[in-house]
Amino acid sequence: MNVLSTIMPRSRFRRRWITIAGAVVAVTVCSGVLLVLLQFFRIPRLLGFGVLGAMDYSYSALRKGDFDTALEWANLAVERDSQFTAGYYLRGEVHEARGELREAIQDYSYIVESDSGGDFSSARIERGRIYEKLGQLDAAAEDYSRAILATPDSRFGPQMYAELRARRDGPDTVDEMIEVFDRAVKENPDNESLRTARSILANCRRGT
Repeated sequence: MNVLSTIMPRSRFRRRWITIAGAVVAVTVCSGVLLVLLQFFRIPRLLGFGVLGAMDYSYSALRKGDFDTALEWANLAVERDSQFTAGYYLRGEVHEARGELREAIQDYSYIVESDSGGDFSSARIERGRIYEKLGQLDAAAEDYSRAILATPDSRFGPQMYAELRARRDGPDTVDEMIEVFDRAVKENPDNESLRTARSILANCRRGT
């Protein structure tokens, strides 16, 4: 009896721990499967979790004209990942929609100047467009020239700028773009980059 009484509790204790360990493994496996399924169906993003979820909600509010909500979600996207340049692009767009042009410039400037964003030609074009709205044509032309000089043969050059202007501000032509540079060159005759960019645009006009 003494031997049995010693073995039985040990056996029960072992079975209990085996049951607990099995339950832990089962919960872990089920949790992993559930997370995979949630990610596959983009449930966290649809619920607004993560930087992409916040951006989706911001874009949705922006399309509806709810600029306050759009800005709240755009700010949250930037807070969740301050190195993700797409968040700054989005917040710049929201600021512009709200008429906060200087705040939009700050967002595009972050992309241009930050190590994570690098010298993005598209960000320079967006920032140049805002400068142009503010009447700061020399700053606008400088951004346009740098963007065009960086990638003169790509869609980040004059073609992209023309398309952006056409979508947002109505029809645009290379001649109208050249006028911006002409005014800037007149005010800054010693600025070589402006004259070079103006020449690139003139060549683009001849090629069309």
